Amino acid sequence: MRAWVGTGVMCALALALPAHAQEGHGTITVEPLPAAAAPPDTREAFAEAVSAALLENGFLALPHGQGRYVARMTLIRTPRGIVTGPVGRSGPTAALGNWGGGVQVALPTGKKALRTLFVTELVIEISPRGSTRNVWRGEAVSVKAEGSAGDTPGVLAPGLARAALRAYPRVMQQPVAVP
Repeated sequence: MRAWVGTGVMCALALALPAHAQEGHGTITVEPLPAAAAPPDTREAFAEAVSAALLENGFLALPHGQGRYVARMTLIRTPRGIVTGPVGRSGPTAALGNWGGGVQVALPTGKKALRTLFVTELVIEISPRGSTRNVWRGEAVSVKAEGSAGDTPGVLAPGLARAALRAYPRVMQQPVAVP
C-alpha cells in the first residue's frame, strides 16, 4: 500500500509538470546562497529564480539533499564606477491636523543624482549529489545603477537565472550578458 501511494503521488506530480520537465534531466536540489553572501530576501529571490529556471530546462527541483544533482550558486556584486541618474521623487502626500489640512505634490526638477554602477554576476554550477565535480557551469552578468528599478533582487534574479541556464546543456565560454 505504501509503494502504491508513493507511486500515485509521483504520477500526479508528473501529470502536473510541463511535458519538457517530464522528459527532463532528473531531480536537482538548489543550495541557497550562504548567509554572508546576501540578505535573506536576496537569497530567497535567487533560490526561487534558479529553481524556476531549472524547471524550465527540464529539471525537477526537490528539497535540500533529495535531488540527484545539486545546483550551487555564487553571486558577486562589484561596484564599477558612478553614473548620473534622475533624482527619485515621492508621490503626492496629504495631511490633516488640528489647524487644517494640506497637500504636497512633488514636481519634476530635472536634477540628477550620482549613483553607483554595480556589476552583478550569477554563477550556477551543477554536480552530482555527494560530489564536488561539476558536470555543468553557467554564468550571467548584468550592469545596473544602484537604486534603479532593474537593480532589485526580484528583477535581477529571474533574468540572471534564465540567462545562465539558457545554453544548457552546452557550456558557454563567456558569461551571458543580461541588459
